[in-house]
Amino acid sequence: MKILELQKQVDSIRNENFEISNITVISNIVLEPYLEPCLKMLFAENEYNVFLRQVLYDDYRVELNDLIYDKCNLFVVFLNFDVLIDDVVNIIACGEKSSAQVIEEVYSLCEELYNYLKQNYEATVVWFGFEDYYCQCKNVVGHVSVSRLLVDKINIKLEEMLVIEDVLVDTKRIIAEIGINSAYDINSKYRWNAPYSKKAVKKMACEIKKQYNIINNMTPKCIVLDCDNVLWGGILSEDGFDGIHLGRNGLGRSYYDFQKFILTLYYHGVILAVCSKNDLTDVKKVFNEHDEMILKEEYISCFKVNWANKIENIKEISDDLNIGLSSIVFVDDSIFEIEAVKKFLPEVTTILYDRDSIYNELGCFSLNKEVNLQQIQERITTYATNLQRKQLRAQYDNFESYLVSLEMKVDIHLAREIEFNRIAELSQRTNKRTMGMRYSLSQIREKVKKESYKLYSVFVTDKFSNLGLIGTIGIDDRVLDLFCLSCRALGRGVEDRMIQVLHENDIEDVLFKSTGKNEELKLIIEAALRK
Repeated sequence: MKILELQKQVDSIRNENFEISNITVISNIVLEPYLEPCLKMLFAENEYNVFLRQVLYDDYRVELNDLIYDKCNLFVVFLNFDVLIDDVVNIIACGEKSSAQVIEEVYSLCEELYNYLKQNYEATVVWFGFEDYYCQCKNVVGHVSVSRLLVDKINIKLEEMLVIEDVLVDTKRIIAEIGINSAYDINSKYRWNAPYSKKAVKKMACEIKKQYNIINNMTPKCIVLDCDNVLWGGILSEDGFDGIHLGRNGLGRSYYDFQKFILTLYYHGVILAVCSKNDLTDVKKVFNEHDEMILKEEYISCFKVNWANKIENIKEISDDLNIGLSSIVFVDDSIFEIEAVKKFLPEVTTILYDRDSIYNELGCFSLNKEVNLQQIQERITTYATNLQRKQLRAQYDNFESYLVSLEMKVDIHLAREIEFNRIAELSQRTNKRTMGMRYSLSQIREKVKKESYKLYSVFVTDKFSNLGLIGTIGIDDRVLDLFCLSCRALGRGVEDRMIQVLHENDIEDVLFKSTGKNEELKLIIEAALRK
């Protein structure tokens, strides 16, 4: 048996520890000189190096076939409506084509490109939707739609065209954020077919990075929240239950809106924890009895409400939830608390609460728009019941007795299609108990098409909760190329059951790629397969 260590590709001018992100942009306009430097700067923040390839839409079949794109991580499609269909307003006005004919023509062109990409490549597609703010007719007819909402109707069809792992970006919203007059560069348009300003292209680069993070599950797992002047206005210990500000109107409205946003994070899988210098009884009374409280106690996986040091409390939250400090975002209204956590827990992302900037700051989360409530509830329940497991563990002198008392059940079966998305997520998010191979949903689907490939799902339940799908194994003709186990299931012997599957499949070789945290698992599997 051999451990086949896959070396990272490196750009000779960059740090050898940088991951490589291969992005291909297909467009009928020019997005340079701004797109590539913006992307390189954004990806470098996460120690990623970008290899950017730009392909002209008119020649995409030739150019994609002439180059090697099998290692492309992401396709970005940006087609400008004005270039794709020249003079569309007058074409419809003179009756040469109806709006329905234009919609069908544009959609057919897009569908042809999309089908070509999906049939020939495994990379995820980020498609920038059409926009028509460049139209100058507003100067004579006013701010009405002269194109009969063509781009909106086409964008709706495009969103329906894309499979679940691909995404349609709302380009009109990006332009709205910076302002129409700031989004275009008339000189660049007529010189180089580059209609967008540096400001607009930078925004688009930020959106590409955001979608890359979402696709690869590069996001914090947990938000730790202070209470006073964060979840409600005022000081609970001083103002009392009836004196705090929270509600749909008046001084409490901003806190009410903030709680709604935090609930959105919860429904997208973010773990909620509370760290506040208060009396726990008083805080829980607000959570459970205040009429305007959006967040209820059941949504909070961990309360650390006391008068102790917040640094130690955050460490305990990390320990209780069994997550790394780097997975935590801490929000507080106190500069003192923020600076203290920054100094002594630098891995934690800290955000000083400010009503006007808090939502932009929380852009550090990169969450999939699709919501699987069952999976999220299983995950949150597991974290919330971890304290009960710790208390049970303390009752036993040996680990084996503890495992028996947990009444744990492990189910390992050939993966079903409905489980592929979670399996892809596990491969991308797991850093400790993993052999380091990371696959997108489309890559997982491509793998299971091979008769020689076996993909397993690992489910775990115990007396406290259903942990759900927490592990996966992928075997390609006696080569192990996927082995992941969520941190939620560490220390329970689940790895041993998974290694049994490797023995049953008579594994010969193992693919391994270092994450910086998975060397221990490499040694465990290497030793187990020698037996």
